[in-house]
Amino acid sequence: MNASNEKTLKEKILKNLKNVIDPDFNRDIVSLGFVKKVTISEKKVFLTINLTSPACPIKDQFEEEIRHHTLQVKEIQAQQIKEVEIKFTSQNNFFQKEDSGLKKVKNIIAISSCKGGVGKSTITADTACQIAERGFKVGILDVDIYGPSIPTLFQCPHEKVAMKNNFLIPVQKEIYSVHQKKKFAIKIMSFAFLLGNSPAIMRGPMISNYIKQFLFQTDWGELDYLLIDMPPGTGDIQLSICQLIQLSAALIVTTRQSLSLEDTSRGILMFHSVQVPIVGVVENMVYFQCSKCDEKHYLFGEQQDLLKKKFGLTTISQMPFRHQNNFSNYEGQKASIEMVDSLIQNYGKLISNPVPKSEIEYDDKNVTIKLQQQQITIKNELLRMACECSLCVDEYSGKVQIKKESISKNIAVEKVSLMGHYAFSINWNDGHNSIYPFERIKKNFG
Repeated sequence: MNASNEKTLKEKILKNLKNVIDPDFNRDIVSLGFVKKVTISEKKVFLTINLTSPACPIKDQFEEEIRHHTLQVKEIQAQQIKEVEIKFTSQNNFFQKEDSGLKKVKNIIAISSCKGGVGKSTITADTACQIAERGFKVGILDVDIYGPSIPTLFQCPHEKVAMKNNFLIPVQKEIYSVHQKKKFAIKIMSFAFLLGNSPAIMRGPMISNYIKQFLFQTDWGELDYLLIDMPPGTGDIQLSICQLIQLSAALIVTTRQSLSLEDTSRGILMFHSVQVPIVGVVENMVYFQCSKCDEKHYLFGEQQDLLKKKFGLTTISQMPFRHQNNFSNYEGQKASIEMVDSLIQNYGKLISNPVPKSEIEYDDKNVTIKLQQQQITIKNELLRMACECSLCVDEYSGKVQIKKESISKNIAVEKVSLMGHYAFSINWNDGHNSIYPFERIKKNFG
């Protein structure tokens, strides 16, 4: 086949592949840039498809549709080519120096709760097992100095950490998959392996040195995902990690209890301040399901998507109360499968970022929000009245606390900050800070 004919045939294949639509972005895989390479031989078509995330839950669907639409090209049929070989790659969203133990890690996701006792470590363990069970290389870094839980969940609290060429070697824990009836492995590093049963009496500089060692001097090897199990709060450890490395994203874990939601809000604002994108929220221990009548009993009421209302964040999953505290034998439940499917899909959308950024403009009287093909202008006093923080709206009753007459006639914007593609914040000249999800702005003012 001469070069001219091959070029024409590639163009026809790409034209047909525009029929393959990514359901998350509602756009075809060609315009999204997923098709990286097309090679044609006398008997076979070779395609390289670059996905947003290695654990893409609809990869099999893509493969079937890509093969179908490639073989539907008339010129392919005329040449009696009946085989399509597809190689899937994924975006490498993390780059590190050559001397770092993270240099071969593709994606780093921080899992944070900012409130103890909400099941964050259990969600981390469940997520890691679910992804690893699907055939991907996964590691967990447990950086909770004062209460490391990951080794206990995986029944390896007394493991000894080896050193090789000045690098820590993570513990490789073999997990038995009850569903697949075979083993898979997860790499784990935790402060518990170094401290044992000793109390963690450390101050800022010492903590910072430990964090640097765990991040850069642990030989993770090749990993598709590294999950960082963050400690509660928004202190030195969290800020050190966010400043030392480029996190791919953060996943927020909370319960619906009011105290947990309040602390979680602080964590969301912290990640925003250090420019770490948030992939979404997992609401944990939302309900328990009766084994006799199968009815769902909600532990903190049936209110939903409270953080979406406040910050515009996607609720990845609403997880039930579970008794599983041993992940050496892993039996992924339906809720776990759906949680990780949703996480990977939303993470893919987040890192691909095909949506144009929103723009905010303001003057002494108005704020103008430009959202793709829509422009909304709102008077300053109306936007200030629309604040739904805990000072302006009672979180328990939903009653509006702020009074119209209390707002200054000269209310004006001092600073505007975008919070990813989901919200923006405003610092007002009355000293107040407000957060407005774009969805709420479109609903109330569009």
